[in-house]
Amino acid sequence: MANRVHAIHSKLRKSSPFNAFVGLTGGVDIHCLESLGWTPQIVLEHRPQEARDLAMGRNLTEVNALNTLVNGSPRILINEDIYHFEIDRLEQLLADAPPITLCHFSLGCDDHSTAKSQRAKEQSFDDLSTMYDMVYPVLKQIEHIGPAAVVVENVKQFASSGAGKILTTTLRRLGYHLTEVTRNALDAGGLQGRERYYLIASIYPGFQAPTPSDRNVLPLHDLIIDHLPECRDVTNTKSIIGRPAKGRAMPPYITVNSTHCPTILKSQDRGISDAVYVEHEGRIYKPSLGLLKALMSIPGEFNVDWMAKEQATETLGQSIDYRLHHSVMAALTQHLEANLGKRTIIELSKNAS
Repeated sequence: MANRVHAIHSKLRKSSPFNAFVGLTGGVDIHCLESLGWTPQIVLEHRPQEARDLAMGRNLTEVNALNTLVNGSPRILINEDIYHFEIDRLEQLLADAPPITLCHFSLGCDDHSTAKSQRAKEQSFDDLSTMYDMVYPVLKQIEHIGPAAVVVENVKQFASSGAGKILTTTLRRLGYHLTEVTRNALDAGGLQGRERYYLIASIYPGFQAPTPSDRNVLPLHDLIIDHLPECRDVTNTKSIIGRPAKGRAMPPYITVNSTHCPTILKSQDRGISDAVYVEHEGRIYKPSLGLLKALMSIPGEFNVDWMAKEQATETLGQSIDYRLHHSVMAALTQHLEANLGKRTIIELSKNAS
């Protein structure tokens, strides 16, 4: 073993191996981690101020942090911009925490996503709203924390980006074995066609990504009918009436006969024409929060009712697909347990509710 890898392994043998540092979570991935027995020791969360927030004179920088407290149990929660979080402060917190086995990051994906225009991406470099360089503070934190494993999830375009290459190359230099997985949520038993990239870095070789499962073939009839009374009829809104004139392919409406839905977007609640809508008996409906959670396999007890509907929909739309994430994290948990041998994980293969 290289000296750094040996030092990481040695410190983890003396404590519980299921302590995590979680950066940039809206709360859903924290909930998923805790369901697998992980303890989020330190959580770094901050919702960046967006141009429309400034235009409306509102500050929503605490929303994601508060949602983490509602749906998770972090020992320490830091509501601070990752670009301005001082490494000295991190080292102070680490001194009072048990050794961290896992660093989990859900990096901002806007600047890698096809949902954001190239012009908007270029402009974000000028006004420093870009998240393209977020790998820099992430790598600094990983180097100081020294975890046994790192998980980074993002859109699939991140893998081939310059930021993605810097991240993977640096992690290899630090002694990690890398596994890159791009998987559609449908191949994990999910109900939406959300495709995500996962980078799993471990000081131990041999991580095995979960194998794809059979796709759902059952119609969404019961799910849609159960939630339809909560959904808002938007048949006569401008975005729906003007949809045929957009001149580009739109996601199909989901119906009671559909077996899955298109990817749910962060902008789902803003009345955009390419959001996910339900068509039933000649009417068009905007999915309720309950239906959105069900389509993303997020457990019903995950609570977003405390926040405004716009922020609740954003939180869900930018989060992970629960079944897909659960399958990846269960495989990593088993991998780490096999190498650290501290306890038996029970029912890891059980599907997320």
